[in-house]
Amino acid sequence: NTFGQVFMELVEVDPERGIPTRKHSSLIHLNRSSAARTFIEQFAKARLLVCDNPTKDKKEAVVEVAHEALLTHWPRLKSWIEERFDDFRLRRQLQHAALDWETHGCADAYLWSGERVIEARGMLERIGYQPIDVEQRFLGPIDPARMLEELTDPATSHGRRVLIGVRLALIGDLRRGVGLREDGVPDTVW
Repeated sequence: NTFGQVFMELVEVDPERGIPTRKHSSLIHLNRSSAARTFIEQFAKARLLVCDNPTKDKKEAVVEVAHEALLTHWPRLKSWIEERFDDFRLRRQLQHAALDWETHGCADAYLWSGERVIEARGMLERIGYQPIDVEQRFLGPIDPARMLEELTDPATSHGRRVLIGVRLALIGDLRRGVGLREDGVPDTVW
């Protein structure tokens, strides 16, 4: 829904204190759909959102929540944030971990475990967050269709195939002949 799409970009949760805070986002980034444009215009007219035009210092227009009190005192928004609290926290952890990984030369020691990546994958699906390039590279393969496509490519390295196999095992590999049946017997295709 449009409410969630817009506020997902305008709210973040401090992972240490657990307090929701406002953040600004590019108006161009948020204006991807006519519904989002209308939503932002209406909320700006109601003075719930503030839109700033570009200046010498800022190259693009930004939008943000008019006042942080809305995050804790507007029942609909407060409830929406509370329902997604853990996902907000995980999103922020992903953002920081990906930048830390990049800062350290993309060293494997800074990558998350497969279980943690699968947890992040669930968060991405639940909140509709589109990770930026460094976050996508940090997470590695998480889309089953893309992973299966990569497995059919003879140029895919052995190490990458192992990583994809582990990820598919954690997600649940739906290919016939791979994994276990419901009764625990291997679902082998001979």
